[in-house]
Amino acid sequence: MGLLYILVGCVFLFDPIYNLIDVPPDFIGVVLIIYGMSRLADLNSHIYAAYTKMRSAAFVTLAKLVCMALIGVFDPTMRITLTLGFGVLECVFLIPALTELFEGFSALATGNVAVNEKISSGIKPLTAIFFVLRAVGSVLPDAARMIYETSGGAVKPNSITPEMLWTILITVSIVLTTLCGAFWLYHVFGFINPARKNREFVASLEKRYADEVLSNDQKMTSRRVGRFCLLASLSLIPFVTLRVDGMYFLPEFAFGIVMLVANLMTEKYAKDKKLTALLVSFTAVAAVEYAVMMIYSPRFGDAYMPFGKDGFIPLYAALAALSAAMFVLFAVCGKRIADALRKMAADTVGLGGNYTDERRRDIDAERKKKIFRMIKFAEVILYIYAAVGVAATVALPFFEAAWLARLTAGAVLFTVWLWVTRTVSAEAENTL
Repeated sequence: MGLLYILVGCVFLFDPIYNLIDVPPDFIGVVLIIYGMSRLADLNSHIYAAYTKMRSAAFVTLAKLVCMALIGVFDPTMRITLTLGFGVLECVFLIPALTELFEGFSALATGNVAVNEKISSGIKPLTAIFFVLRAVGSVLPDAARMIYETSGGAVKPNSITPEMLWTILITVSIVLTTLCGAFWLYHVFGFINPARKNREFVASLEKRYADEVLSNDQKMTSRRVGRFCLLASLSLIPFVTLRVDGMYFLPEFAFGIVMLVANLMTEKYAKDKKLTALLVSFTAVAAVEYAVMMIYSPRFGDAYMPFGKDGFIPLYAALAALSAAMFVLFAVCGKRIADALRKMAADTVGLGGNYTDERRRDIDAERKKKIFRMIKFAEVILYIYAAVGVAATVALPFFEAAWLARLTAGAVLFTVWLWVTRTVSAEAENTL
């Protein structure tokens, strides 16, 4: 029932954070917890509330992961500000989400498994203490050093220097956060693991899930559509091109990986062997293109018309050819993804064919036409982006800012597809 994924996800969260540096990333842990809760959320209202809050936390931790990858771009003040902001947001989302999760799991386990009352009563306040301590510890050493350095006070012999203060605070924060995190993790395992190992309890949850969820066609359709739409929109984030010092940070091949997962999860709507083959091909070509771009960028990325430099022609020709192949495959994949969205809209708009009057039939038919037009618009935007992407790559030696065209077109692409996929997903939710 996903309990092991919840435990592994918590392992990713118990480590201290310093100055945006978070290894292993919280994002992986949050995704694992979300996956682990996905089936339990249908069996308990508290866990469902935790599931929705944790999905919001996923966006926060993803943004933190991106900022960690770009950490060299930010000055010390900005790093402190971002670290503080992410620390506060994680407390806002993670503490309520985990508290709801433990509350719901306690309700499910009561009467079925012997719950350790000492651990059960202490796990929720300990969760709040740990995440607040972790957030404070992630920003306090650098903030205190900056305040001390800019306070204007004179440094006297044998006084504490800013570096000494930083060393003391970073040591204390890491030790305290690690100890508190280990204690919190011990409570989490002590709370969930005994129930996970109880075969009768897990079997009872699986039976409830089969009876209450798997047999409900409308609920399963809504879930498949919602997952596909969420992943289809998130998969386009790497096409919002970010470039610093000639280097591109978001790899486009991630689109293929995310959509492969979506294709496998959506069953009848998008379990398409041709789409799978196309996505694998796209991922392979895009990965090679990204590797060539990483070689090209530091050597020629900022050079104007570097045609006479050694090695430019073969590297540029390979990059242009790979980029063209990548975006052609992207456009073909986009066509099949749009077809899957049309199938979803046809099945989920309105009453799915069970009408009681003609007026309702006409309303639903008009709604389907509107959504089909939206999907077609998103499809056209995708084709335009593919063309802009190829043109921007070809123009790199002639226009230093050519990548800005991809950035702009990518932002439009992501916004339009987020709007369309959210609309289709909302229609599926309305069928319940």
